Amino acid sequence: MLAAVAVSCAALGVTLPAHAETALAIEIAADAEAELDLKLVRRLIALEIADVDVPPDPTREGATDVVLFFRVLRSDDPSQPDTLSVELWELGVLHGSRRVSTGGSERLTARRVGQAAAQLVLNLRKRRLALARRLEREALARARAASEPRPLSLGAGLSLDAAARGALVGSDGAWLSGVALEPTLRFEGGPRVGLGLGMLAGGAPSGGGWRWYEASLSPGYELTSTPRLGFGVGATLGVAAVQVLRATEVAGARGTTTLGARAALDLRLDLRLSPHTHLSMGPELGALLTPIDYQGAAGDSGTLSGLWLGARLALRVDATPMP
Repeated sequence: MLAAVAVSCAALGVTLPAHAETALAIEIAADAEAELDLKLVRRLIALEIADVDVPPDPTREGATDVVLFFRVLRSDDPSQPDTLSVELWELGVLHGSRRVSTGGSERLTARRVGQAAAQLVLNLRKRRLALARRLEREALARARAASEPRPLSLGAGLSLDAAARGALVGSDGAWLSGVALEPTLRFEGGPRVGLGLGMLAGGAPSGGGWRWYEASLSPGYELTSTPRLGFGVGATLGVAAVQVLRATEVAGARGTTTLGARAALDLRLDLRLSPHTHLSMGPELGALLTPIDYQGAAGDSGTLSGLWLGARLALRVDATPMP
C-alpha cells in the first residue's frame, strides 16, 4: 500500500522559482518507509529542487503550471534487494527513475533520495528547454517560409505519352496505324492539354498505300475515380501532311502529297502501374475535315473522307509530378 503525501513548499520554508507555478507531491510506499526518515526525505527533495526552474510542457498550449509527482518505492529487481526506486511523474507521464542504495543511516539514504530527485528534475528541465528551442526554430522557419515570395507556378505537371494508334477512315476500307509521342501538361483539378507528333501508315481505297504525318493539339479533362483508375474525356485537332502512294494527282494538284486535317472526341481509361507510370487506352470518334481526292497513274481515282474511328493505347510517364 502506498502512502501519499502532498507537500507544500511554503510549509517547508522553501521558495520555488516564480517562472512557473510548481506544485510538488511525494508518494512513499509502505515497504520503503522503514528505510527512510519520511519528514527528512520530503524536506530534502523540496530543498534539492528549489533552485531548479522546470518550464511547463511547451506542447501544451497556454500551460503555466508544473506538477512534480515523486514516487519512492522499494526496487522490484530481486538482484538488488537493498535499493529504492525514485520516480518522477507529471500529468500521468513518467519522466525517469533513479535507484538509490539503502546502505548506511536513514539520513544518508534520505540524502541519496533527494539527490536522485534533483537529477530527475534537472534532466526534465533540459529536455523541456531543448524541446522549446526546437519548437521555436520550427516556428521561425515556418514564418520565414511564409514570408518569402513563392516562385511562379502553373500548378501543372508534365507527362510524356508513347502511344500506339489505329483508325478506320470512311466507309471504303481505308485504314491507318502507327505511333505518336504526346507531351502533356496536366493541371490541378483535372484539365490537361497535350501536343502530339504522330506517324501513321495504311491502305487507301484503291489498293495503294497512304501516309499520315500529324501534329495535333489535345485539350481534355481527367477524372480520378480510385487511386488506381482514372477516366478522361477530350478532343483532338490534328493537321497532317498526307501522302498517297502511286498517285499522280492529289487534291487537284500534281504530286503525291497534300494537307489534311481531322477532329475527334476521345475517351480514356487510365490504369496506374506505379506512382509515376500509367497505362492509358480508349476510343476516338471523329472525321476528316476535308476530303482528299486523288488520281492514280492507271486512271483509277478515289477519295479519302468521312468518319475517323480510332483507338489509342499509350504508356504515360510523369516527368514532373503535379505540385
